[in-house]
Amino acid sequence: MSRDEQLRIFFQHSFEEDYNEKLFRRSYILPQNEVLEYVRALLAIPIEDFFMYMLQHNRSYSFSVREIPQYSSLDDATTIICKVLKDANDPGLSYVEVGILLRHDENGRKQGADQKYGENHSKTAADFGLVQISPLSRKVFLTCVGYIFNLLSQEEKNAYLARAILRNNFINCVLSRAYEHQIIMAEEMSILSPSTIARRLPNVKGYISLLSKSEGLPLSVFMNIRFK
Repeated sequence: MSRDEQLRIFFQHSFEEDYNEKLFRRSYILPQNEVLEYVRALLAIPIEDFFMYMLQHNRSYSFSVREIPQYSSLDDATTIICKVLKDANDPGLSYVEVGILLRHDENGRKQGADQKYGENHSKTAADFGLVQISPLSRKVFLTCVGYIFNLLSQEEKNAYLARAILRNNFINCVLSRAYEHQIIMAEEMSILSPSTIARRLPNVKGYISLLSKSEGLPLSVFMNIRFK
């Protein structure tokens, strides 16, 4: 398979969607080694190839509000959510149930807070391709990549997440624009209210920070992004 074909499959989610659909059948046994091979083959491709493919073949010019990230802990939205769902045998959980599993202290949160916490971190995990949310039941399930995510080293996890971020239409838009000229991130988020922009800016900065640690991406892109 050519590199361009691998990148096309990744950006179109083709490989993952085929397995993810099967995972809704409770009797299905995921061939985890095949998914690991898929992920590690992607990690063998330099991230700059993903970035240039995005610019040339998969560039986004619009995005929805839901594609602007909203989370409290990136670790909860990646490593931890994959662990707790897998430990629970991935039965399909509500946002409240996910929020409860993501508690880190005995006092916990109120149910309304669990609902919001579970929703935000489930949607962020879905953004990374680690969970899928049933359109009918709104239950949260692991994806094929979510199943094997914690079999990866921390270095591999970070490398995968950096590549997955490039499939987010909002990040795609702002990076494409920053590749050409300087941008002010708050202005790129102007579809949100000023108070919501203030809340979500640190989340966006977290995404950009993860990307900026990837060797090979044009330094000028990150120098062109202003957060103030």
